[in-house]
Amino acid sequence: QRANATGEDRRRAVRQIEQWRERLLGLEGEEVEQLDTTLRLLLNEGAAPPYMAQTVDDVVARATDAANRDYALGVIREELENLGYVVEVGFETAAPDAPEMLLSNPAMEDDYLVSVSAAPGGLQNQVVREAAEPSQDPRGSAAADRQQSDERMQRAWCQDLAAALAAAERCGVRGQAAARSQPGEHPVPTIAPVRSERKPKRRRRRRRENAGLSRV
Repeated sequence: QRANATGEDRRRAVRQIEQWRERLLGLEGEEVEQLDTTLRLLLNEGAAPPYMAQTVDDVVARATDAANRDYALGVIREELENLGYVVEVGFETAAPDAPEMLLSNPAMEDDYLVSVSAAPGGLQNQVVREAAEPSQDPRGSAAADRQQSDERMQRAWCQDLAAALAAAERCGVRGQAAARSQPGEHPVPTIAPVRSERKPKRRRRRRRENAGLSRV
């Protein structure tokens, strides 16, 4: 009887472990891989510690949230590409943790880009500008012109983002900005020059303040 009971306990544990592994199917990430490795070892032992059920729940929840964010970001990225934005690759920024995407747009003035990342609280985004050489730092009226350019680029991005989010929602993805600020409310942060193998940008004519800023 004890042998039969022990065998049944082992079979029950194996079935439970296999069910946990099935919950990991389709999920990605280092944490998921480590948990799956642990579960495979437990299959050989035919037993699992009592805390494993909660561990599986936690890992699945985090991996699912990450997958949903990645999917949503992919849909929004596609809609931004439809508006003319291009994802730059191989970039380096002055920030300690680089954003997930750095976007450029031929319609934007030179040296301006957009930083976009998906966070648990929503979509984090902002217009950024590649830092100029010390000899090219604006002074006086040039600094005032730069401030006006910053605000124009922020306003243009806000309008484009609103259009992209509206298009994404029609595809079943509801995006939400984690925080909002009015164009010109904060200065555009600078980043280290984008070091990628992209072709040198041609000098683009600056958009007039009242032209080409909105898309419907």
